[in-house]
Amino acid sequence: MYKRTRIFRTLLVLLFAAATTGYAQDSKDLDNYRWRLNAEWWFSQPSGSFGARDSNNYFDIHRDFGFGDYSTFAGMIDYRFRRKHHLLLNITPNYTSKTASLGRVIDFQGQEFAVGANVDASLSTLNIAPGYQYDVFRRNRGFLGIEVDVNLIDTKATLELGASVNGQSGSASGSASVLAPLPAVGPVFRWYPMHSSGRLSLDGSARGMYFFGYGDFLAARGSVNVGLTNNLALRAGYEIGSRLRIHGTSDQIGVRLTHRGPTAGIECSWGQAPTQKKKHRAVPATSSTSAQLEPEEKPASEADNTER
Repeated sequence: MYKRTRIFRTLLVLLFAAATTGYAQDSKDLDNYRWRLNAEWWFSQPSGSFGARDSNNYFDIHRDFGFGDYSTFAGMIDYRFRRKHHLLLNITPNYTSKTASLGRVIDFQGQEFAVGANVDASLSTLNIAPGYQYDVFRRNRGFLGIEVDVNLIDTKATLELGASVNGQSGSASGSASVLAPLPAVGPVFRWYPMHSSGRLSLDGSARGMYFFGYGDFLAARGSVNVGLTNNLALRAGYEIGSRLRIHGTSDQIGVRLTHRGPTAGIECSWGQAPTQKKKHRAVPATSSTSAQLEPEEKPASEADNTER
């Protein structure tokens, strides 16, 4: 784990070093694009539990099975159809599995797994989130806006009995799944710290929602971007793909699940940003009638004779 942390820190140092070299920027708007695509490697670290806690009808990802880190990917598509308006699509798939010998009795979804049984545990989460972004403040060096999306989350956990241990054998299995459309809202930003160059930028977002008695949801990310060309950049950051909490009921399983970890990838931008329409003020036309009613100026000689 420490070795991976050192590699990630080294990558950040190299990105900042690359930002000091020359970089061409043709537009005054450093964030000039119509389409943007982010594709990232994501070193996800899952944590949480499924089922009713303080009972045997649940399992913990770390304590019961020792789930570790694993590699997956995260992606985003941004279509900027107006100067301050965006359509977004975020995709974060997660799948991992682990086999462990149980240290306690687990009664999961009506299936009992005894102490010492070898159990195969698998966990999958797919989050597809279409959304909309509005840039409240947009300048040449970045923006601050608000993002609203609907997270279509499909989460499934499965326990299957492996080899026979302590007299327990067979094909016992238990599974639980949650499919929920969860709306979320929060701030989003991007900032170019260099006054006249788009070589280096910082961006991030945080979206969440509290659902009262049902649960809550949170997703967040932040990254450092170093441009290689006007259209291509390297990215490195950290992402909480999802932190999902669903309070269990008599007919619904409880879920506490978080996927988070460092990210690294590329960003590709192309197309010209939509231009802002300028409002033209209507100039009132001079009335010909009023012009005719204005008295004509008399020559200076006539004015003098009249006064005399």
